[in-house]
Amino acid sequence: MDLNMPTVAVQIGNFIVFAVILYYFLFRNLDKALQERQSLIAKELDDAKKANEDAQAQKKKYEESLKNIEIDSADIISHASDLAEKMRKSIIDEANAVADRIREKNEAEIADLKEKAYREINKEVGDLAVALAGKLLESSLDANTHKFLINNFAKKVESGDVR
Repeated sequence: MDLNMPTVAVQIGNFIVFAVILYYFLFRNLDKALQERQSLIAKELDDAKKANEDAQAQKKKYEESLKNIEIDSADIISHASDLAEKMRKSIIDEANAVADRIREKNEAEIADLKEKAYREINKEVGDLAVALAGKLLESSLDANTHKFLINNFAKKVESGDVR
C-alpha cells in the first residue's frame, strides 16, 4: 500500500475545512440552541420551584383560615347554645309567672265567690231565723212584751250596741 502524501495532505485539508464549516454552521448553532434550551429548562425549574413555594404558602394560609373558621364556628355554636338556654329559661320563667298570676286571680275569685256564698247563706239563714222567730213570737208574745222588746232594740240602736 502506497501512501500518496499529497493526496493524504489534501484529504486532511478537506477534512479540516469540512470540520470548520461544520463548526460554523452546525455546531455553533447547535451549541447556541443547547444553551438556550438549558437556560429555558433552568427558568422553568425556577418558575416551578416558585409556584410550589407559592402553593405551599397558599396551603398554609388556607389551613390557618380553616382552623380559624372551625374555632369561629365552635364559638358561634357555643354562643347559640347559651342564647337558646337563656331563651328557654326566660320562656319558662314567663310561663310560670303567667301561671302564678292566673292562679292568684282564680284563688281571689274563688275567695270572693266563697265570701259571697257565705254572705248569701247567712242572709238566708238570718231571714229564715227572723221569719221563724216572728212566727214563734206572734203566737207567744202579748202586746206589753212586744212593746218592751221594740223599745229595748231602739235603745241599743241609738247606743250603737246592736248585735
